[in-house]
Formats: sequence, C-alpha cells, structure tokens
Amino acid sequence: MKSQWAEYVVDLPAAGDYEVVLQAACINDSQALEVCAGETVLATVPIPLTHGLWQETAPVRFTLPAGVQTLRVQTPTTEHKRGISLKWFELWPKG
Repeated sequence: MKSQWAEYVVDLPAAGDYEVVLQAACINDSQALEVCAGETVLATVPIPLTHGLWQETAPVRFTLPAGVQTLRVQTPTTEHKRGISLKWFELWPKG
C-alpha cells in the first residue's frame, strides 16, 4: 500500500494558526505523517523512532480557516515505510 490515512471532521470556531501534536508509536527511523486539508499538505509531522512505545510528537503549526472541514492524517506518498501507529492527536488554536 503506497499510502495510509485517516480523516477527521473538525469544526473550527475561528480562522488562524493552529498547532497539532500526535501520540504515535514507530518502529522505524526517519518517518513522518502529513496533515492535509483536501489535496493541500498543511504540515509534515516528524515521527521519532519510539521502539514501538507511545510518544508525543513536537508541536507543528499551520493556518486553517474557520468552519467545518475534513483533515486527513496520512503517510507521505513520496516515501512510504511501515510501522507507524497513531493513537490520538490534539489540535488547538495558537496566537
């Protein structure tokens, strides 16, 4: 499989900068997940090698408009490696 993804519907109260943190587990080094809106990649979140243990990523910031939208968390289509598990993510306004 070249890409794996999950979509989430969010209702944002205001336009502006948002920050995302993921809790993930990874068995390979140099991996990442992308956060997308439609076909647009909003951010690439580096996933550290956790040796299969759950760990939070460093926060990554991007801009979103207000309202209901579908965000997609996906493996990059340019290079796919196996071994990322996503437990949850948090999205909150910054600014």
